[in-house]
Amino acid sequence: MSITFPLPTECLHMVIRHLADQSDINTLSNLLRVNKYVLSTTLPIMYEHPFRSRPVRYVDNPIGFGLNKDDGGEVLVSSLMMVRTLLLSLPRDHVISDLLRAAFLQVQPTDQERYHPLPPEPISIPYYSFVTKIDPSDYWVPGNGNFFNMTLADRTTLKNHLEHRGQTGRYLLEEVPVNIPMEQQQHFDLAARAATRELRSDLTWALCFANAEHIQELLIPIMDITRYVALVPRLKVLSKVTFLLDKGFQVKTRYRRTYTPAEQEQLESQKLMRILAFREMISFVQEHCRLFPHVLKLGRCRKDPYASNRDCPKEYEFRLLQALPPLISPTVLDQQNWTQFVVKAHETDLSLLKAIQPSSVFSRRTSSKSHALVVDGPFLHRCRVLESVIMPFLDDDTFQWAVDERKQHDADIAAGWTLPRPLVPLRIFSTNYGQPAFGRQVNDVAFAFGRTLEKISASSEWWERLTDHEAALEFSIGEGDNSWDLPRLSELLVHMRKILISIHPDVISRCPRLSRIFLVDRREEYRLDEVVRWTPTELPLLKELVLNGTPAISFHPDILHSTTNLRDLDLGMFTSGADVTFIPPAEELDCADDDNINDNNKNNDSLSTYGSVPRKQPTWTWDWYLPNLLSLKLNAEFGYRFKFRMLAGTPNLVRFIVGIGSRSGQHKRTIGIADLIKPGYQHLAMDRFLDQEQQRQRWTLERQHVVGDIDNSSSPIELEENDDKFLKDFEYVHVPALKNFTLTGPWSLDRRVLEVLFGKVAPGVQDLIMSSEDIM
Repeated sequence: MSITFPLPTECLHMVIRHLADQSDINTLSNLLRVNKYVLSTTLPIMYEHPFRSRPVRYVDNPIGFGLNKDDGGEVLVSSLMMVRTLLLSLPRDHVISDLLRAAFLQVQPTDQERYHPLPPEPISIPYYSFVTKIDPSDYWVPGNGNFFNMTLADRTTLKNHLEHRGQTGRYLLEEVPVNIPMEQQQHFDLAARAATRELRSDLTWALCFANAEHIQELLIPIMDITRYVALVPRLKVLSKVTFLLDKGFQVKTRYRRTYTPAEQEQLESQKLMRILAFREMISFVQEHCRLFPHVLKLGRCRKDPYASNRDCPKEYEFRLLQALPPLISPTVLDQQNWTQFVVKAHETDLSLLKAIQPSSVFSRRTSSKSHALVVDGPFLHRCRVLESVIMPFLDDDTFQWAVDERKQHDADIAAGWTLPRPLVPLRIFSTNYGQPAFGRQVNDVAFAFGRTLEKISASSEWWERLTDHEAALEFSIGEGDNSWDLPRLSELLVHMRKILISIHPDVISRCPRLSRIFLVDRREEYRLDEVVRWTPTELPLLKELVLNGTPAISFHPDILHSTTNLRDLDLGMFTSGADVTFIPPAEELDCADDDNINDNNKNNDSLSTYGSVPRKQPTWTWDWYLPNLLSLKLNAEFGYRFKFRMLAGTPNLVRFIVGIGSRSGQHKRTIGIADLIKPGYQHLAMDRFLDQEQQRQRWTLERQHVVGDIDNSSSPIELEENDDKFLKDFEYVHVPALKNFTLTGPWSLDRRVLEVLFGKVAPGVQDLIMSSEDIM
């Protein structure tokens, strides 16, 4: 610790590391001028990874996300200066290519560089020696694009250099595999694409050759592999190498063209060069592992989005991974090391593995056991400290081992064993099924890891075809011998795109700490007597409730009496895009609601019938207190039942979407002044006014029934002069935060209702969508 700068080295290191992770070059540059103590700590961190990507910053808000854009021009200048500094610090006898000199060491600076004049002489401080990670492939300038593309585009001197050296023709020939008609491209655009790759390749080589003994992570362009093979003895601490599939890999597009003999010859030459490059790639890895056993831990191939849409051939990828040693006690298996693990899965020590999340390496069609990304044989039972699993699974019995362990564990405790074998502490389970699945895995996971599980997520692909037997089955949640009991579960997410969800009535009541419920299937129609309601329970931590299809009609509204922290409520049925859904017969729903209104005890369920079958109908009171609710979305039966008095308990509501479009077209609702009056409000003229209001609505419905529409004739029930005053004096439900208001379907409302709705109830509405049937 410095006497003049009393901050301990460890604390200073953390501060500088944070600035480097944020790519705050300006602040880091200023730190270099504080004193030698700060300088010695800053330099190694500032230059260890000169091509780190600048992170994207988001600003959270109640409705969505807003992006803060950085000033790309300032970042470009800073990046140019850093690269120039690295090149000028290289040893005097180090060979720098002419292209690098033209791009970064120009004698005459451009307008952008005049604020940062070039150093007249090489730099004596060896900045290059601090570089430990070299990966310039994804180096982006925010707002502008790829750094090397911008380097070419912003330098007239560099363009002149390419033309003067006659490089344009050679670069155009290298771009033959880009199947875009030449007449549709500017010649320099194609030449710039090839020059960009060469510029990036030359810079990587220059920094690596000068500091090979300290390089820990390296990206090697595959077509540049030859000169790196001889460098292997110097790469003593290289732990991660990525081979970039760059030039010479065809990019298929919808354009086709006929190649000239010279172009065809170039294509054949590139094909042979690719084969040689892959072989040298294997030799590079094998030689490094021979010279420095167990130092190189990770090797992979990666596509260059500007040059190729092809993956590394499976033959060479497999040989590459075979040449590498098994992963050494990994703690995470992800997209970077998953394929390496698969090749030597049974040789890998998994005793410290905590997370498995290779989902992004699986294609949508990954469903075969023979796929190269699938481990041959079981391995999860070897992961004794596993906490997170995020990946697709293929077999129904994947977690049978865990079920057996849980049963044995419970039996040992019942038998009096004081130290039974610890269970795997899994907290997160997420999977995406690429083939029909019916819930066994989810139920096994819920039972086996019930004491520690915090999140369950399951979704399905669009299966092309189901057998008659599969189509008759359902995705079962909580059914079977292994019951649910998850005291820590906070998120339950299940999205089935083809089959229906069958959820046991007691499942939700056995998860008291749920904060997010997302259950969706494709149910479109149902009979009221088929519905099995959930057991009412208390969910005080619930923040998001999204139910569509079977889960929605199974939901018991009494649950909302305990969800005071709810922020998002979405109840509805599947829609095909026309905003119309199935709604049970209106007379059935109206009858049940009338019974509920007349029932003095709101905790009792009322009976209604569907045909001759009795059905218990829960009470939809619409009087829940949801002070944190921001978004309300209802359709189908729930939109038809909706009462505006609910808004009295949602003072912070921002988004309101209610629709009652039904397939039958028989579900119509009339909104009157009485619907908008604040619950419990009393007024001397209230009874007479509401009686007149009811007669007006009855007259409106009769006119609709007779002529199919409302004409402009006056209602026989007219307001008295004093009633207008009463109308203004009444107290209404009030949602001042409401900004987005959507009301669709056959609603009927008059001018007075509109004035009250947007003058008293929701005066702050900014986005309005209404497709009501009648507005009088």
